[in-house]
Amino acid sequence: MADVDPETLLEWLNMGQGDERDMQLIALEQLCMLLLMSDNVDRCFESCPPRTFLPALCRIFLDECAPDNVLEVTARAITYYLDVSAECTRRIVAVDGAIKAICNRLVVADVSSRANLTWSVLGNPLGSDHFPVVISYATPIACATLCQPWWKFDQADWETFRTQADITEDMVSSGSIDEAVSLVTSCILSAANNAILQPSSRLPRFPKPWWNKECQMVKKDKNKAWNRFRRYPTPDNMIAFNKARGKSTGNVKGNRG
Repeated sequence: MADVDPETLLEWLNMGQGDERDMQLIALEQLCMLLLMSDNVDRCFESCPPRTFLPALCRIFLDECAPDNVLEVTARAITYYLDVSAECTRRIVAVDGAIKAICNRLVVADVSSRANLTWSVLGNPLGSDHFPVVISYATPIACATLCQPWWKFDQADWETFRTQADITEDMVSSGSIDEAVSLVTSCILSAANNAILQPSSRLPRFPKPWWNKECQMVKKDKNKAWNRFRRYPTPDNMIAFNKARGKSTGNVKGNRG
């Protein structure tokens, strides 16, 4: 994240005329990458604070000339902010006309016409006032579980690399050009693997440092109250469920700060 200047990123997000649209798209892709790959949410929010970046993202939806590919990446960036903190919602609502603009640009699809998609209604409202609709793939799909590997050049042992990356004349003078390229590439990669460190290729997840045993307990109580109300839908059980849901929501918001 140190390689990205937030002020420049924000300036590019506010562009949107002619050739500037390409710069806006680049900024959006960069912002999505920062939010998705960041292993420290607090530092990410300090660099790209929602109070300045979310209004800029909302203004893109207010731009009637914004193309679909820009809107798609913008929606993705907004979603990443909301995934990290639900408090970002008020930043979006505070932008006049943002919700209406976002709804107007939504594309509604008929799931039943998609052979590879199925939908179902979740039996637990999960603290909401309605039952969520779950859309899923009917057949398993391959998902990325590892990120693209990269090298820590600042921690490289260049002396070892120079010693082991010994490209001889025999490698390039005999055989076909494809064979020569393969030999040279293998030699360089072998030396790099031995001399240059690589970080873990596991995809990072947004941490939730505020989640504790109390959160787990109130969530468990809420689920118990919901199961009781679902089996015996009496007024008393409904009141008990609403109280448990309110306590759970308040606890989570309080711990999030």
